[in-house]
Amino acid sequence: MKRIRGRPGRLVIALAFTFIVTGLVAYAANAQKTKRQDTVTITWMTFETPNLPASFWDDVKNRFEAANPTINVKRIVTPTLDRDGYAKQLLASGQFPDVLQAITPQDFVKSGLLAPFTKAEVASWHVTQPYAGSIGGKQYSIPNEAQVIPLVYYNKAVFRKLHLSAPKTWAQFVRLCGRIKASGRTPLMLGGSTDSWASWIFLGGIFSTDVLGKNPNWILQRKAGKVHFTDPLVARAFTKWAALAKAGYFNKNALSLSYTRMQQEFLAGKAVMYPMGSWAASASAVGKAPFGVGVFRIPTASGAAVEPDFAAGGVFVSAKSEHLAAAKKLAQFWALDKKDLRTLAINDAGLMTVKGFKPPSGLPPVYYQTLALFDQPKHVKRVDVMFFNRGDRASVANMDTYYARAAQNIILGKSVQSQLKYLDAQWRQAASRG
Repeated sequence: MKRIRGRPGRLVIALAFTFIVTGLVAYAANAQKTKRQDTVTITWMTFETPNLPASFWDDVKNRFEAANPTINVKRIVTPTLDRDGYAKQLLASGQFPDVLQAITPQDFVKSGLLAPFTKAEVASWHVTQPYAGSIGGKQYSIPNEAQVIPLVYYNKAVFRKLHLSAPKTWAQFVRLCGRIKASGRTPLMLGGSTDSWASWIFLGGIFSTDVLGKNPNWILQRKAGKVHFTDPLVARAFTKWAALAKAGYFNKNALSLSYTRMQQEFLAGKAVMYPMGSWAASASAVGKAPFGVGVFRIPTASGAAVEPDFAAGGVFVSAKSEHLAAAKKLAQFWALDKKDLRTLAINDAGLMTVKGFKPPSGLPPVYYQTLALFDQPKHVKRVDVMFFNRGDRASVANMDTYYARAAQNIILGKSVQSQLKYLDAQWRQAASRG
């Protein structure tokens, strides 16, 4: 019989090829299975405002997931701007997020709910104030930007029409309010319905300027029981607030406006001045108002420049997270990614504190005016922010609600002394719970 040459060799090659292909298919299947097993999902509690809308947060989420394909992010949106309250609701229901945005950390650190960053992680950030807002010597946030809270933004067209200029002293400010009211306009825009902090932010600024400007350690001394809200120094600051309310310098619907509505009303020309944090300078807030916007610090009695500001981070990581490394990765991505920093400067008028960051060009003029105020440290006395402050120098936990209530009660006609006694009582209760 004639032998057919070569067939056994070809058969061996074919079998070998089959084994290789089969092996590759099996490897790919196993690799895909392993990848699915390695993929984790973390939750991220965010908020949405006109400055930082859903599109901003979704862009961060999508870019982070693209850079980290084994991490999925489920974004949770707070129903109001009460981030602390919503975080506590989620905690009570067993859904405490892995990453939380813009909460008050002292409310959660004492309960062991937040994870600190390591010294090596802090060193890797390259920020100007790496331990800003630290609690008990530990750093729970990434201080990637600073905010001045509040400044007073104003309608430049009305100022020109009434021949007004930015006041240097409190007496000048009060006279300015009187002239605006005499022209038939509302001097000051406030809010305070669903976003109760909006009713306290200006009073908090007066407190920071007048009380902390004279005694920078007042909050620490209050914690030690050495000073009280009923003391004359505080009473004088609150009396200023009461006098503004009594004179009718606030919008009449103040306590029925949310933060978003308050901003809209200012843009509609319903009030001439808008006390708000430095984020108001953004184009998505009031920076591009057609009437033009100017800015000045809250004036002091003497005219000395006092500025309530802080450098702190807005993102925190849960100590309960089952995927702590992934959660920290997301937090650091949000805080340090170059596109995020640029967007925060553009959308939220962020005064970025990451070394080497250069502010984008083409932003509203009032942003650069705000930045110029912040960049004047030599003649400015910088103090803590009474309302928003974080870390060891902050108020005891859960006081923000009571500050807002006191501010609202004074607007409604209750006496200053009654509200100062109320704050002392609430402080004692909050401290005992802490």
